[in-house]
This record gives sequence, C-alpha cells and structure tokens, in this order.
Amino acid sequence: MNVAFLFNSDAEELGGCYLYPIMERVLEGGVLQECERAKRFSTGDLLTFRHSRTRNEFKSKSRMAVSPSGLDLRLRDRLDEVLGNATLFIIAIQNLATFTTYRLHASLRNTPYYLGGIQIQFSEPLHLVYFRNYLPEIGRLKGRNCTLFHHMDYSQEHRDIALMEQFERHGFNVVYEDSGARRTGFDDFDTIERFRRVTGVRNALIGRCGVSESGADDLIHSLEEVHPRLFDALAAAFTCWMNAQTEEDMAQAACSGRRFLKLATDTWFPGQETIRRDRKVTDHEVKNRFWAYLEEAVGDDTPESDDPVRELGSEFDKLWDRSSKLLHQAHPKSDEVADLLIGIVHLTARTISLNPSRAANPFRPYEGRLIEILKSSADDEKNS
Repeated sequence: MNVAFLFNSDAEELGGCYLYPIMERVLEGGVLQECERAKRFSTGDLLTFRHSRTRNEFKSKSRMAVSPSGLDLRLRDRLDEVLGNATLFIIAIQNLATFTTYRLHASLRNTPYYLGGIQIQFSEPLHLVYFRNYLPEIGRLKGRNCTLFHHMDYSQEHRDIALMEQFERHGFNVVYEDSGARRTGFDDFDTIERFRRVTGVRNALIGRCGVSESGADDLIHSLEEVHPRLFDALAAAFTCWMNAQTEEDMAQAACSGRRFLKLATDTWFPGQETIRRDRKVTDHEVKNRFWAYLEEAVGDDTPESDDPVRELGSEFDKLWDRSSKLLHQAHPKSDEVADLLIGIVHLTARTISLNPSRAANPFRPYEGRLIEILKSSADDEKNS
C-alpha cells in the first residue's frame, strides 16, 4: 500500500529544522531496514496553504487532504490541534507492506510531533496532488539498500551529504541514481485518469485473478519503477480481457500481452545489428534480446547455483510462445488468457528485481515530451 506519515513541523522540539530530526526518528527504529519490498519515498510539506485564501479554508483543505483511503492510523487529538495552525510534514512511502506500516506507526507513536499515518490512493484527486505531484521523490529503499535520486541539473557538489550519512549511519548501503525526467515538467504520466487505470488493474489482479493485495501492489510498483508506458500497455491487455465478450476479444487480449512482452524487451535491450554470444539481437529476435538483457542485468557475479538468466529466459520463451498460440487458437479461453497475463506480470516483476537501476530508463518514457518541447523552443528561437 501507499502510506503517508504525518508530522507537525512547527513543534518546538524540532526548532524549525525538521527534515533530518524526523527522518532520524523514522530510521532509528530499524523497521524499514527489515522490509525487503521495493519502495519509493517522498518527503515535503503538505502544500494546502498555497491553495487557501483564509485560515478556515486552509484548515478545511488540510482536513480533506489527510482523509485516508483505507487504513486510518491518524492520532486524532494531536492532528486536530495542528490542522489549520501549523504546516504538516509528510513522509510518503509507496508499496509499504501492511505489517511494516503498523510496526513503523508503533515505533513513532510516542514521538510528540508524530500525527499518525494514512493510506493514500493516487486515483483520488487530493492524494494525487498533495502526496505525489507536489512531493519531491527522494529515493528508493529495499532492505538495507538505499538509492537517493538526483536530477538532470545534478553535480556531485549538490549531494545531500547529511541525508546520505544519516542513512549510512542506520545501516543502509547508499548510492546515487539519476531520476531523469520523472516528476519533472516532461512527465505526462501524472494524471488522475492514468492512476484510475492503475487502480482498475490492481482491482482486476485482486478480484478476478486471485492475486493478494500485497502481491498486486508489489507487481504494479515494479512496473511503475521501470517505464510508465509499459504499465499502460499492460492495462490495455487487462482491460481487453475483462471486457471480452467473444473469442476474438480473448485473442486480442493475448495479442496485447504479446505486445507488452515486446515493448518491455524494446525498453531493456533495443534491437542491434550485431551478434551477441552466437545469437542475433535484431529487432525481430525478441527472445534473444530478452536473454541478452538478463545477462547484462545479472553480470558476472552471480554464482552458478543461482541462475536467474536461464530460469527467467526460459519463462519468457514459454510466455512468448503461449501468447502466440492463444492469438491463433480457434477457441481461446478466459482463464488461459488470465494465466498468461498473470505470468507476464510475475516475470516482469522478477526481472526488474534483478537490477532495478539497470531496468529503469530515466529518460526514455519521456522522450516524446522532451523532443516536443525542444522543437517548440527551436521554432520560437527561429521566429524571434
């Protein structure tokens, strides 16, 4: 689930400088270090004040923004005192396990400036605005691995050394990674319509495919981690399957699954006019290119007893062939197509987990918007 933890940034104990003391309290309990799920986290103020003209409006907007969508761990007495009178500081964590959420809440409960936590859904307008689009995304966590993000204007001199040392002091291995155009003006994947599609796929995974809530959240987070457009392709396949009324509709859903497999491979290992380990890796050789990506993602440090390349490569081959078979099958069945789509999602999530940094392309999802703006700027320069 996605969870926002709320803090009173105006508390006297914080002395006006609140990011590092609050992060210290979150980390010192050791809860996040034990959670092996891949997570992204954002921090920042709840910016309802900028949209308010009066104190009453500020209080009302703040109250609406912190209304939970599901799990409610708000400490009501503390929160009611703060709403409309102080700025709320947020630590929002995506794909946090329910058990970890309760443990982190318990570890923070005795902190006087902690105001509780709420489950958030980006398919709800206020949550999308205040807990995603307005909060800077700081990094990625998985167990004791911490990746801190930097942006396109990055230089080593601008590293947040204090934050990096804080995570290292609490047992994390910290690296920096370029977040590319994600969460910038080039990011067109931040609309309410898109996140409603995300919720639709999540509900399909849980309600019609028998995937647990935790599993569905983990799978969706993995796809979002890599390439938002890949998720859109998967959403199209699930939508086609859920709305299928004829055998032709089922065949189209299988075709969409096959298209997703190719798009994923195109993202990770585009076609090349070369030979790699005695295999052609041209655009048409999709299987070979997927295997080539796995070899790059794993590298040479994996022990022979643990061979994810062979395991995942073989699984990809089976799914590719099965999608082709269903596409041309005379009477494709709904449960067969569902098994195909679930298999594709599981394979994708496991492939991403091999090497999340290698799997994520920080610029490619946004290249269309980048090119559009560059052309527009060039035209303006030419006409001026």
